[in-house]
Amino acid sequence: MSHFVVPSTIVLEVKGRDAIRYLNARLTNDIKNLPIGDTCLAAALTPQGKTEGLFSVTKLSDERAILVCDGGDRNQVISAFKRYLVADRVEVSDISSETTLLHFIGEIRLSSYQYIIKNPRKRSIEEGADILLGHDSYKIIKADLKKDSFWDDQEVKLQRMRAGIPSFPEEINEQRLFVEAAFFDAISQTKGCYVGQEVVERVLSHGKPPKVLRLIEFSTKKEISSGQTVCLPNGDAIGTVLSSVLDPENKVVYAFASIKNDPSFFAEPVSTNEIAGKFIVPMK
Repeated sequence: MSHFVVPSTIVLEVKGRDAIRYLNARLTNDIKNLPIGDTCLAAALTPQGKTEGLFSVTKLSDERAILVCDGGDRNQVISAFKRYLVADRVEVSDISSETTLLHFIGEIRLSSYQYIIKNPRKRSIEEGADILLGHDSYKIIKADLKKDSFWDDQEVKLQRMRAGIPSFPEEINEQRLFVEAAFFDAISQTKGCYVGQEVVERVLSHGKPPKVLRLIEFSTKKEISSGQTVCLPNGDAIGTVLSSVLDPENKVVYAFASIKNDPSFFAEPVSTNEIAGKFIVPMK
């Protein structure tokens, strides 16, 4: 079994009489009809449809939920999430300092873990699960985990990007429309109004956003910086590199890029700074 600590998480406990109603109106997914004990992915958007937070939401009761955001500026994410709280009877508590989020790949020995939530989730090509633990529980099981394979932060990023899984805020953020990431399972089109819905529905009704996040494999052992231009063989610029990671074993670099949404581009070879690359089908 392999595992890693998910770094820089923001963990919020949301509770109160109006908690689920507020979550349903603030986030993109249907929290109201989410079964108690289940988890879904949902985003907090600006009115322009851009991303201020991407959360795993676990509904613990009709008045309580746990939200986990993988990263971002803590103050900005929490402020954005709470922006539309006015007279709602909702209490939002940042419990990040009291918890540790582990991700397990393979068999999970849950019988010995005092966990807060368990959430099946892919963070690599392999099936896995997130386990949110209180710090005291993590200290107890930490010794047992030493016998397992541990991934460092660089390996975590490599495995995520090889699987074609974009993250907040590295690739998904306030610079781009949330629908560009194709996380359609995080969007409910039947639940009613939420912040940013008008833009999301307009884009989906047209069939596609103007740009999309695409994974590119570059044949190089050198780092590729974010902001570099992605070009077709004729020199036409079609996008921009957002993030990248070196795979030293295979001597390639995986990069997420924001690309003009023209399907004819995706069968073409591409390059950035004369480094050859190709679009690859995500393995997620």
